[in-house]
Amino acid sequence: MLGAAVLMTRPNRLLSGLGRLNLIFILAIFAPSNPPSYNAQAFLVTSLFVCVATGLLLVAQILVPTESSERRRRWILASARRDFERVLSRRDRALAPEEAMFRDAARISQIPAAAAGHPDSGAMAEALSLFDRAAAIRLSRESVARLAETSLSSVAAEAREALAAEDTRRLRDVGLALKDAASAESALAEEISGGLMLAAAVIDAARHAAPPAMETAP
Repeated sequence: MLGAAVLMTRPNRLLSGLGRLNLIFILAIFAPSNPPSYNAQAFLVTSLFVCVATGLLLVAQILVPTESSERRRRWILASARRDFERVLSRRDRALAPEEAMFRDAARISQIPAAAAGHPDSGAMAEALSLFDRAAAIRLSRESVARLAETSLSSVAAEAREALAAEDTRRLRDVGLALKDAASAESALAEEISGGLMLAAAVIDAARHAAPPAMETAP
């Protein structure tokens, strides 16, 4: 089993397929069972179907071409752009900001792997820009939601519109308005004001650092 697992990691597709075949065969045929079955016919039928299945898998791995690193990179960026558009339109899945950020970070880590030794700094810069902007919007939107049931609900609505439009000037104006608010929620307003100012700075920096959007894969 250890030898088959090592073969699976080899770059040679034939050796990798043989390792996968042997690993499945060993686990499926020689796995201990309790109570053991001594039916020879059942053993032969099981062996036949397992060998056929793994053989088909090996043939498919050899004959079906893998996607190029360029296409996989374009798919990852297209997925990141779609998710970012959903964030702006508030159609993103009901995930906590931290969960969504972890998912986006995992996507970014796949870009160097898809490059296959040919790193693309433009693709990485665009992915990081989308990640920074989406994270700033998600975190700010969650903090602004705390003002929904307060006397500053109208300012909160304006902040949500500015976040959806990525209007950083308007975000700064809303942040200043919250900072100057004199109400029972002044401490909360001041905290959210700082978050909106930070979000505006992050969005501006990320937007200017990103290269022009490349054409998405069909």
